[in-house]
Amino acid sequence: MQQYQEAKEKHPNMLLVFRMGDFYELFGEDAETAHKLLGLTLTTRDQTLPMAGFPHHQLETYLHKLLKEGRRVAICEPVDESLARGPIRREVTRVVTPPDDSSNGQGERRAIKQPRHFVLKQYISWMNNRGLAFVAIDDVKRTTPAVAPFVSSLDFIVLRDEAKHLVTVRPHLQAKHLKAIAELQKLFGDEYRPVRVWPTDGPDGWTWQEFPVDLPATK
Repeated sequence: MQQYQEAKEKHPNMLLVFRMGDFYELFGEDAETAHKLLGLTLTTRDQTLPMAGFPHHQLETYLHKLLKEGRRVAICEPVDESLARGPIRREVTRVVTPPDDSSNGQGERRAIKQPRHFVLKQYISWMNNRGLAFVAIDDVKRTTPAVAPFVSSLDFIVLRDEAKHLVTVRPHLQAKHLKAIAELQKLFGDEYRPVRVWPTDGPDGWTWQEFPVDLPATK
């Protein structure tokens, strides 16, 4: 629990969602809050520390609910690529804030360490009044819209920089994104085109692949 305590000390005014295996867990007062707001089952760790959790694939759904309640959330993920035996290193890689904290595009900014396959260096995340979640990426000004109630069938990434506009979709959902891509092409022009992302070994299970632009890897 040392890594949890260290992350919590750095984000004292937020709910800390801690990735453990295939689940995200909350502990202590955060677990009790999640129990009240999300209806999660409240259990205990070592018979003393309250805890509550949910499967990793439900993260966006529960984030949506917490943001609607005005809560700020820090998400702690495994970031250690080392094959050496020992505790897996975890760090806060994402911070999300409710609309009131970032209605003018101002959100929590946190530097993040990504596996070398990634090019992201920093992002901010928030949700607008229509319930549309956004992530603004510092590196190439990327914006991620995800309609939370439909996140399992609609989850795409808009990559934006001064020279080009791209749409990245999850391969197994590509057919469902044709309409979304068409709408984005109407807004931003025909430079929008699919870029594949394969589920592999990165945070949230995604590693960037096959970019049609030269983006340096972050070591």
